[in-house]
Formats: sequence, C-alpha cells, structure tokens
Amino acid sequence: KKLTEVVFIQGSAASTRQITMGTGVFYGCSALRSIVLPEGLVTLPQMTFAGCTNLQNVTLPKTLVEIEEIAFSNTEAPCKSLEQIELPKNLQKIGAHAFQNAGLTSIEIPECVTTIGESAFRGNHKLNKIDFQESQSERTLGAYAFADCGTVETVILRDKIRILPEGLFATTAIKTIYLPATIDAENSDYSAFDDGTSPQTIYFAGTQEEWKDFVDWFWQLGDSECHLNSSESALSLQTLTSLFALFR
Repeated sequence: KKLTEVVFIQGSAASTRQITMGTGVFYGCSALRSIVLPEGLVTLPQMTFAGCTNLQNVTLPKTLVEIEEIAFSNTEAPCKSLEQIELPKNLQKIGAHAFQNAGLTSIEIPECVTTIGESAFRGNHKLNKIDFQESQSERTLGAYAFADCGTVETVILRDKIRILPEGLFATTAIKTIYLPATIDAENSDYSAFDDGTSPQTIYFAGTQEEWKDFVDWFWQLGDSECHLNSSESALSLQTLTSLFALFR
C-alpha cells in the first residue's frame, strides 16, 4: 500500500513482444498515483486497478485492444482520483463496469471501439463531456453505460451507433447532445433517456419527419430544444459561442 509510482522499462524490441498481465495485479494499491503501462500489452485484465483510490495518471500502451470488466472499478473503493485518461486509438472493447464510479471529467471514445459493456462509465459524477469519434464499424453500447453521471455538458454520438440500450443515460442530466439520424429508435429502449433528466438542447442530424418518428418512441425528448439537419460541428460552434459569451 506504499507503492506510489510504476514505470515499465522497455528495450527497443518491446513493442513487438506481446505482454500478458494477471488479474488484479495492482489491486488495493491505494497509494498508487501514477503508472506507465508497457507497449505490447494487449489486454488490461479484470481488477487491475480496483481499489487504487489515489490513482491519477495512467498511460495506456498503443497496443492495447481490450479493457476487461471492472479493470478500474471497486464497489467500496473506486478510482475516484482518476479524472483523465487517454484511450489508445486501437482499443476495441471496454468491458462491463470497467470505469464505474471513477472520477473522470471527460471521455473520448476512439474510432476502433466497437463494444462498451454494461455500466462501463456509470457513476462518474464529474463527467462533463462524452465524445464518440467517427467509426467505420457498428458500435454496441451496454445498458446503463453512462447512467448516474450527474450533469453532463456535452454528449456527441455519431453514425454507427444504431441501438440505444436500457438506461443508457438514466439519471444523467445532459445539457446538449448530438444525435445521428442512423439511430434505430423502434429497436432501442425507450428508457435510454430518463423522464426529468432529458437533454436541454438536441442537435439532430435528421429531418423533421425523422425527428417526429424519433420522439414518438423517445417521448421524454419532446420538450427539448431541437435543431434539425444538424452536424456535430454545429454543436461545437454553439459550445464556442457559449464560452465566448462567458468572457464578454
């Protein structure tokens, strides 16, 4: 419990050698603040950082493909000090409860991520922005993936997200969200958005008719301010305009 920093020293051939870690390697290291994980690591196993309550800085390798379930999560002692993490661009899967109850303030989902497990980011009460990068592959989101996250300023969903699962944003108050027209509302779960915590402002990529069909299913969004035929760049422009107004 006195371990505060870990750096893996690697030789020139390290990036071509696959590295395997066991389950819970740093479990309960409550004093650990910083770690640089080695290139060649493909999978971050379950409970790797569970109970690391003071963990603030994690450098993930470019070779990482999967973050397994509860990798950063512990019910009684979550990673509350972890406010920022850069997910590598080759990452493909984030397991269930992987970052549940951590202290993240923003999260950018790289283009290669195709699967986010149930409750993966649930309970991150400081979360201010959720941004999905453009992807070439269809994405699957688990139930309650971003539930119980307090008030989130900005959410950017993009094409390749078709189904919104049960409780996706349950008890998460979203101020502004971008929704692609590719979402299949009828096959999504109506409880993806909570009644009473629905977004204040919506930028929707589709037409008036498509929005009408969308709201027929997600009736909670009916009172939100909606901008039709929008792109995610319109949301970014609005954000900049709002910031500019604050400093006038």
